[in-house]
Order: sequence, then structure tokens, then C-alpha cells
Amino acid sequence: VSTQSTGDVLRQTLRTGGLRQVFRGTFVTALRDVPGSGLFYVLYQATTQRYGETSSSVMLAGGLGGMAMWLWGVPPDVLKTKFQTAPPGKYNSFLDVAPELYRREGPGAFFKGFAPSGMRAFLANGVCLVVYDLVMQAWKKYLPTTTNKHQLYSTV
Repeated sequence: VSTQSTGDVLRQTLRTGGLRQVFRGTFVTALRDVPGSGLFYVLYQATTQRYGETSSSVMLAGGLGGMAMWLWGVPPDVLKTKFQTAPPGKYNSFLDVAPELYRREGPGAFFKGFAPSGMRAFLANGVCLVVYDLVMQAWKKYLPTTTNKHQLYSTV
């Protein structure tokens, strides 16, 4: 498909599969993200409880949490991508993709892309949470904690 803009892609998608095609894969995206996010926070919490909340342990916790999220999330993401990019009518559901993928490529096919996703997730989530903690520490140290406008601006 040769396209030049987001609008072109949307028009092509609507033309070939209708409005339903636009939302194709939404359920499997939720199946990837909801439990994956749960794993992220469980592992983050367990790691910070075990090793404390120093910058290095927060980096480790965020990194491990991000990798756990994608360890869970890559198989549904592979199914979603194959389902979304297949011609309309090839599959009735993302579940129809799995047997064919397993038969053609074996179990490793469900984890294609985990290595780069896992590395990116470790760095991105670890750094993000360390920066978040540093910003929150600075906020608490240098900015008032009250939200009452009269108290906040009473010295002006």
C-alpha cells in the first residue's frame, strides 16, 4: 500500500475493511497491556521493597518491570500485528492467527522482537522512574505542599 499521510491510511483502511477494520485488534491490545502493566507494577513494587528506593534500585525495578511487561506482551503483540495487517477476511479473530503461526514458525515466533523490546523497556522504564523520583524529590523540597490558593499566595 503506497500512502503519503495518516489520512491516506485511514481512507484506505475504511475503503478496504470499513469502520470495524479501524478498531481491529483492540481487544488483543488490552489483553497485552492490562496484565502486562499489572506485572510491571508488581515487579517494580517487589524490587523496591527488597532493595529500597535508591536511584540504582529504582532503575533496576523499572527496568525489570518493563522487561516483564514485554515478556508477557510480545506474544499478544505478534498476534495483533499479524491479525491487523492480514487482508480483511483472512482471520475471524486474533486467535485464528496462533495455530497458523505456530505451525509455520514454531513457538519462537511468538517472541519475535522481545530482545530489542526488552532492552528498550529496561532502559526507558528505569530512566523514566529515576527521573520521576528526582523530580518529585525536588518538588517536595522546593515547592510548597499546600494546594490552598490563599495560603500559597498569602505572602505576595
